[in-house]
Amino acid sequence: MERYHQTLKTMIKAYLFDNQKYWDERIHSLFASREVVQESLGFSPFELVFGHTVRGPLKVVEEGWFEDTREYNLLDYVSEFRYRLYRTCDLVHKNLKETPEKMKIWYDKKFRERVFNVSERVLILLPIPGEPLQAKFCGQYTIDKVSDVDYIVCIPGVMGTWFAFIIFPFVASIQH
Repeated sequence: MERYHQTLKTMIKAYLFDNQKYWDERIHSLFASREVVQESLGFSPFELVFGHTVRGPLKVVEEGWFEDTREYNLLDYVSEFRYRLYRTCDLVHKNLKETPEKMKIWYDKKFRERVFNVSERVLILLPIPGEPLQAKFCGQYTIDKVSDVDYIVCIPGVMGTWFAFIIFPFVASIQH
């Protein structure tokens, strides 16, 4: 779910960058993300919550072309719906067992271990105040303390522990 939120945040950021003036009139186009099948689950978020695909504009047009004339009684509908939900849960569990290996392979391709030492100068990628979807490099800060997975960085007026993935080595530019 965290990965989906990261993807959605990236989509919103890109959308707002291109449509700053009229974002409120066209934001509905982002609802398409609820229809997209998530690789790790094998289903879209909408399907998992509601048990069927989204009935968007294209679905409405398709229904007009290929009308289903079957009559459903309530018991048949509920039985079929329950069967689809059980089948969906089985498929989701199967996909979730396969996904970690795929994600690890993908992650390991891009992974670069970052190791910092005490007193080393670093930059930190921090959100811009008032702009939660944007970030910038701040610093030239120094590492105060090192633990197994995170670092304590000396930032004036701020006490905090920072994970390595937002810390970058500071490289002084050389001027001729």
